[in-house]
Amino acid sequence: MRIYFASDLHYDAERGRDAVHAMASWLEEHATTDDILILGGDYGNDDAMVAACLKLFADVDAPTFGVAGNHDIWTEGDDGRTSHDRWLDLQSILRDHGVHPLEADPVSVHGIGICGGIGWYDYSFRSPALDVDPEVYRDKRLPQYQQPIWKDAFLAKWGLTDPEVTEWQLRRLEADLETLAEAGYDRIVVATHHVPSRLLLRPEKLPDYLPRHHVIPEKWLVLNTYLGSQRFAELIGNFAPRIDVAFCGHIHLSRQVTDYGVTFASNGSTYEDKELMIWEDARLRRRTFG
Repeated sequence: MRIYFASDLHYDAERGRDAVHAMASWLEEHATTDDILILGGDYGNDDAMVAACLKLFADVDAPTFGVAGNHDIWTEGDDGRTSHDRWLDLQSILRDHGVHPLEADPVSVHGIGICGGIGWYDYSFRSPALDVDPEVYRDKRLPQYQQPIWKDAFLAKWGLTDPEVTEWQLRRLEADLETLAEAGYDRIVVATHHVPSRLLLRPEKLPDYLPRHHVIPEKWLVLNTYLGSQRFAELIGNFAPRIDVAFCGHIHLSRQVTDYGVTFASNGSTYEDKELMIWEDARLRRRTFG
């Protein structure tokens, strides 16, 4: 049995569509009913693109599950929907295409419990190396600019603060993990879109001979703040003996770390190339399309 994880398919970005098609075709050929496929969000910026992306995976034999990404809850247009509306609507779109939304219910298949969600951020990834006013993080801008540069500032309209969204998502995931643990599952897979462990970020501590700002510009030390929350790693770590692996997307980096005794792995899909992660016998392989 193999567990496949793909994320950040961004089907609205034309330059990466061929890679998404290639991945879906490969899965049609290789994935079986004994396997599991998890999609980690950011399918497209609107309902039509989300549906077009999911349709490509309709003939994959593996039971398929999905979570939302931040692009999937953006509120472009004037239809009056909030991000919460889009989050709920996405669950219906996933079901319509044979994908079980993990944000509706945790599931079990092949003796493995599976749960997950979009995640979010609460500024716990902010860099202690930078003396930045907290308002900069709330406004989603760089210190030297007045205008936001992170699109969530304009398009993620939850009606809640970022820490409140994070708390809501944490409590949902905690309830799902407790449900699976109480049911006796000692093999659990967690999938989030946002990054659950700061160890997956570009490292802040580098060798003395390698100046940090040469590798990680100040811009990214600020923008890392919007990639996730360390509180998810703490929560998942509370169930560490039962967790097989915790997958995430959003970061567009291929990384694997151990935090709180749990293996965390991030997906390296970019807007051009798409990465499929393959978890088998507690080992991770990666296959790139593009």
